[in-house]
Amino acid sequence: MKIGLQAFGTRGDVEPFLALSIGLKNAGHSVTIAITTPYFTDYSGYAEKYGIQVIHANNKKFIDQNVPFNLSDEEIATHILDLKEHYVYINAEKLCLENDIVIGLEGAYYLHTFAEIHKKPYITLSYQHSLIPSQHKPYMFHNDGSPLTPDKIYYSWKAVEEYINNEYSAHVNSFRNKAGLPPLNNLFKQVTHSEELHLIAVSRAFCTQYDEWGNHRYVCGHFNLGNILDARPLPEALTKFMEGNTPPLFLTLGSSNFSKQKHLNAYIKTIKAANALGLKLIIQAGKTFSNELNELITDNVFLLNEIVDYTKLLPKCSMAIHHGGAGTTHIFLSCGIPCLILESGADTPVWAYELKRLGVAPERILLDEATEENIAEGIRQVTNSKQMKENALQINNIIRSENGVKTAVEIINSKYC
Repeated sequence: MKIGLQAFGTRGDVEPFLALSIGLKNAGHSVTIAITTPYFTDYSGYAEKYGIQVIHANNKKFIDQNVPFNLSDEEIATHILDLKEHYVYINAEKLCLENDIVIGLEGAYYLHTFAEIHKKPYITLSYQHSLIPSQHKPYMFHNDGSPLTPDKIYYSWKAVEEYINNEYSAHVNSFRNKAGLPPLNNLFKQVTHSEELHLIAVSRAFCTQYDEWGNHRYVCGHFNLGNILDARPLPEALTKFMEGNTPPLFLTLGSSNFSKQKHLNAYIKTIKAANALGLKLIIQAGKTFSNELNELITDNVFLLNEIVDYTKLLPKCSMAIHHGGAGTTHIFLSCGIPCLILESGADTPVWAYELKRLGVAPERILLDEATEENIAEGIRQVTNSKQMKENALQINNIIRSENGVKTAVEIINSKYC
């Protein structure tokens, strides 16, 4: 079959789609993935290695043609987001015209619309589970710890449904009207997740597979891309830095730079906290922050400016301090280490909530409210807790036993082949 996938966002948003694309290609399908990202990330290496077709909606040529000169990185990213809809829509229709099946992120109404017009099966993918309704549990942020009743669960999801319908229906139905389609009555039920097949790229350590979801909604496990293009050993300097009896801390705040100053402040405060505690710290911050952070490097701080194999690095660390993205959360827990979350928006509140619920992290710290003192206290809570380490190892066993991509490919094949 010809299968088209559409991904939008930063590296953590795109990689689950790339992992699924490679899995589908290895299963014998012809695969095209259209990627729109607010940065200059080049994914062509995956096309060359695995034989998938990668469409970059905004490569360097796109940037040169559409973005004004003399903008900061953050202003460029914001400007590209303003331009994204035009290019996302074009690629959505192209994918529906040229493929037998299309797969998009939950809520991808543009892909849903063109799939309906061209009568193509439409599959949704989510890499977080907070918006998947169930009669067994309320919306996670409505769970105040009081006893659960059927009415409480029902009205919790009803509130979510009404919010999404009220917030987005006008825009989506305006788009559908221009496309010559009738309006949708319930956006939450009809578009957020495909009524035909919805794949949940989340470990069952976090999300239960309920019988009520029937044969159209599946918890597959994390779609782990890994470092499949780079199997090099850890840098020699990093290996030497980690020598000694005390495992280092590891810090990263992801690939998004929309809040560059907030991220920089958090990096600086974490360095100071680690120094105050007398602990070694490895920072993976990217070249964006190199100049500012180089001034703070001491014998106890290592600045890592390249992507490495986390499975080789993280088991040698005592804990991770990170932003709480879906991919980061799964990968780091698959290495069996507890963490501290510096919550930065998007889906990170979901994972901060879940990590605390499962006992592998203390209360999260909002990025805006991070201080040297509360970061140091969070580090102490994690490094002094044997229970958090034990819990992380238990979840590590669950995640490592799953193969989300393999499961998803088998489901797609059984349904459409």
